[in-house]
Amino acid sequence: MRRLTVTATSQLLLIFGFAAGSQGQVPSKAQPGVAPQIRALRVQTPPVIDGVIDEATEWKDVPSFEGLHDQTSGGPSPENGRFWLSYDGSFIYFAAKMTDSRPQQIRAVEYRSNVSFNGDD
Repeated sequence: MRRLTVTATSQLLLIFGFAAGSQGQVPSKAQPGVAPQIRALRVQTPPVIDGVIDEATEWKDVPSFEGLHDQTSGGPSPENGRFWLSYDGSFIYFAAKMTDSRPQQIRAVEYRSNVSFNGDD
């Protein structure tokens, strides 16, 4: 079993925590020593929640951020991720497209809810 040591929660906190007060140009790719930021775009039509990230229409004008940080090495992750953030008058919408160079090694054997996922991807 292979594990990618990227904590999704910490990535989201970094991305969204710094975005609220950001001013000026926001980088669209991860940069060493720079806290990741992404700006949310107010949308008139919300994206369809169907598990498909339609970059050509629904997320076309929404700014995105690309890159992950590997907590083990302290550098950029060998895998990639791309994130979008938008909102409307009622909800916040978040999309993430993650890549894995060896998807055949992703292992998920725990399907019950409210249990520990230790040992599962």
